[in-house]
Amino acid sequence: MGGGSDGRGGAEVAGPPRRVQRLLAPSDGPRYRQIVLTLGAAGDIGLALHEMGGSPTAPWGFDDLEITARLDPAAATRLTFDTLVGRLNGHADALERLLELCEAHGVIPEIACWT
Repeated sequence: MGGGSDGRGGAEVAGPPRRVQRLLAPSDGPRYRQIVLTLGAAGDIGLALHEMGGSPTAPWGFDDLEITARLDPAAATRLTFDTLVGRLNGHADALERLLELCEAHGVIPEIACWT
C-alpha cells in the first residue's frame, strides 16, 4: 500500500507503510502462497494474498492469484472500534483490559482523570 491512487479514483495513499505483518510466511513446494497485512501511513489497512505455482489442474502461471483488499482510514477506525466493543463489552474491567491491550501493542493512550 504505497503512494498513489487507490485504483478506484479514491484519495491518495501517502508514503510507505508504517507497519507490515506477515500473516502467512511464503510457502515452499510447488505452490507459493503468502499473506501480508499492512498499516499504511495514512491509517489505511491492506491485506495482500499472493498464490502462484503449478498445480495438478493447471500449468505454472495459469491459476496464479493475487488479491489485495484495502480499508480506508475511516473504515479501519470503524473496524477497530467494533473489534474493541467485542472484546470489552460487558466487562466491568474494560478500562484495565483496554490499557493491557495498549501496553501489549506499544500504544500509549491519552488518559484523563477527574476526581
